[in-house]
Amino acid sequence: RRLMGTSLLHQQEAWRKAVDDLRARANRMETTYPNCKTWRNHWDVQLYKALEVQYREGLETLHSTLQPIKAELTFKHRTLAFKPPVEELRNTYFKKVKEFIAIPTKFKGLQYYDEAKGGGDGAGGQKLMTLSFFREMPDRCVDS
Repeated sequence: RRLMGTSLLHQQEAWRKAVDDLRARANRMETTYPNCKTWRNHWDVQLYKALEVQYREGLETLHSTLQPIKAELTFKHRTLAFKPPVEELRNTYFKKVKEFIAIPTKFKGLQYYDEAKGGGDGAGGQKLMTLSFFREMPDRCVDS
């Protein structure tokens, strides 16, 4: 609930902290209740839903909310030029865009995955869950 109202675009550290806190709570619960697989998977799906909501919102506002990139317009030898050059400005802009776009590929959720889904270390299963969740995203967007 808290993550649904937390901007992924502007408050990435708060997101990271909230997910880490939830992961730590889930780990503590598992020591008392060893069969938490279904419960953890449920919370993973809820986390991915919150991620999707904030990711979509961030994509819609990304271009207008990025920090301004400073440039100077210089007149030298009878020509106008940007300082830094336009290519460098583009690279800076697209680097910031790529950082946001890559967030879902780095998202770990609660890190509990089946052996059959890609290994017990969580890496393969996490990637499969992320990819399948965001592969289905366009279909969910059409319905909403």
